[in-house]
Amino acid sequence: MKNYRTVLYAVFKVIILAVVLLSGSASAQNNGTQGRDFWVMFLYNLVDHYGVVSNQSTLSIVLVSEQEATVTIEAPQTGWSTTLDVPARSSQEVTVESNNIGYHITSTSDIAVYASNYLEYMFDIATIYPTTFLRSHYMIQTYSDAGQLYNDSEFGVLAVEDSTQVSIHTPLGESHHFSLMAGDVRFFGNRDNYPGIPLTGLLTGTTVDADDGKKLAVFQGNECTNVGNSTCDHLYEQAVPTNYWGHEFIVVPIAGRVSDDVVKITSLEDSCRVFICDSSVALLNSGESYITSRRNTYKIYTTKPTTVCMYMSGDTDTTRYIGDPSAVIIPPLEQFTQHSTFKAINTELSHIHYANIVAQNFGLDSLCLDGEPISSAFTPYDNFYSYTQLSLTSGVHTLSNNKGLFNAWFYGMGMTESYAYLAGMAMEDPYTPNFVIEQETDCYSHTYRLAIRKNDTLEWKAMKWTTVPDDPMLQGHENDTVIYISPLVSTIYTLRIETSDYSIDTNIRLDPVVWPVASIKVLPPMVVTSNGTSFDAYDISQHSTGREWRIDGTRQREESARLHYDIVLPADSITIGLTAYNEYCVDTTAVTVRVINDNIFAPNVFTPDEESNKRFVIIATRPIEGELTIFNREGLQVFSTTDLDNGWDGHSCPQSTYVWHLRYRFDFEDNPRSAVGTVTLLR
Repeated sequence: MKNYRTVLYAVFKVIILAVVLLSGSASAQNNGTQGRDFWVMFLYNLVDHYGVVSNQSTLSIVLVSEQEATVTIEAPQTGWSTTLDVPARSSQEVTVESNNIGYHITSTSDIAVYASNYLEYMFDIATIYPTTFLRSHYMIQTYSDAGQLYNDSEFGVLAVEDSTQVSIHTPLGESHHFSLMAGDVRFFGNRDNYPGIPLTGLLTGTTVDADDGKKLAVFQGNECTNVGNSTCDHLYEQAVPTNYWGHEFIVVPIAGRVSDDVVKITSLEDSCRVFICDSSVALLNSGESYITSRRNTYKIYTTKPTTVCMYMSGDTDTTRYIGDPSAVIIPPLEQFTQHSTFKAINTELSHIHYANIVAQNFGLDSLCLDGEPISSAFTPYDNFYSYTQLSLTSGVHTLSNNKGLFNAWFYGMGMTESYAYLAGMAMEDPYTPNFVIEQETDCYSHTYRLAIRKNDTLEWKAMKWTTVPDDPMLQGHENDTVIYISPLVSTIYTLRIETSDYSIDTNIRLDPVVWPVASIKVLPPMVVTSNGTSFDAYDISQHSTGREWRIDGTRQREESARLHYDIVLPADSITIGLTAYNEYCVDTTAVTVRVINDNIFAPNVFTPDEESNKRFVIIATRPIEGELTIFNREGLQVFSTTDLDNGWDGHSCPQSTYVWHLRYRFDFEDNPRSAVGTVTLLR
């Protein structure tokens, strides 16, 4: 068997280059919001609007993992910590007691983290972003509607580095400056007796900045608010750094409801034109928003970076009450991912679960939920994208696509209850000067080559590779621009580039390079046409994820592990070719099936007295041996011979019809066969 570097891989390599050129990060496309390091804080969940704040809600950190992981949660301000194991394809939920501190989460494997602030009727969940995705600049977007009774907007700031200098600027000109240590939090709200720092007016458009490029985690929402015809509910989301805001969004409505969904679009910069379904609907300046209410699937395009959040409104069908308000950030099309792991959570009041997914049409047939294809559930939006509202059961789920890209958000509903959160979004930074990581795979040596190439304008002060877990092959090469590694287990390679203005962490997850071994099993291994004219070939290759079948050099349409083939006669042999491949390499093999045509042909008449057709001879498609016996009509034997090549010349027998009996076997057989027929002798 000979191994080749596949054309399919060459395409994969180009995709990786294009992503990194745009973003400076190769990990987001693979892992979405999964990671190994996180920070989380909780907002206030208001119950009594007459100045009484309830701290009776249950604050939980939900850990979801595809692989076995050991996770540590610690509170730097109090010294509290806990360590627990999360089995593969499962989740663990840890309850914490205070929303006045930050919590630091570290894991030995990639996990997804969600934060739940639960109180009956007052519940929402936020997706927590890995620390590597955090940045230093944020703009707040919360729900607010002057026509509603309650609009208690709030946001919180969590430092993830010591000595972080933070600046807050509101649309009405208020400013606050303070310093935080890692794990410190600050709360801001627009209610007069807010337990944190009260601010005046609407909070949307407020900027949060950390000096010296240090990272922050920012959370936003509402203590309690009405959305449309609803009761008051708690909203809670982690704010997306402005680096990851986008220009294009496809909004898919919440399933199973009759009320319009409220969508809010907020601009990062001045002179932002907003288009919905190609119609211009607004011109926004920095921090300004446009709100729309719709039930259809539609596309948003903006000329400047924006963030879009969907707010589930109260259902106008008061007999149903399917879902109180909840909030979820709609991922921009620029932030598509290939992988997401999430959990559908049941509560006493919410038990209906959906995922809204927008996917590229390219590679849609490779999009799987828990390993099963789901392309048939999608509706085309245009020539480039399709969407679905996918009903789910409770528990851990995985969305993955090894070809195309997607984004997703998840929500759960019930009587007077709902929650929603991001289930699939990349975190790519298209607005920062960056670099290229060129990735190649050598199938023979099972080695990756990673090369770092600067663009024309980027100059860095330092660069360094680190890995989790530690890779001994990297020792002594941490600062090389070209490294060769052969990971024995799945490994995260982190490259930090430091410039005079900023630093970028790029994560690449590399699995061990596994060489596929192509192998075929054919049943039956030899085709005897008297028993049938078809065979089945089985792909029994190792370490492969796909295959291509060929018959005598012609590619077959079959893509499954079993190929059924009907032989077109005549044929002496059939060659079956198999190309087995995975995401790294390909391998080929071939098997030849011998076709044995063992038919015999006996004439029904012969003429001994004529010049031609003088003998009765049985013809076989290949050599046979045996005995030929001739009987007359009375059943008496008139002739017998083992010289089958010469047969019977009729002797002196009269013109009549005779019965012949042949006992014979082919050259490869042990057991004899028999055949009987009639022949007419003419004189």
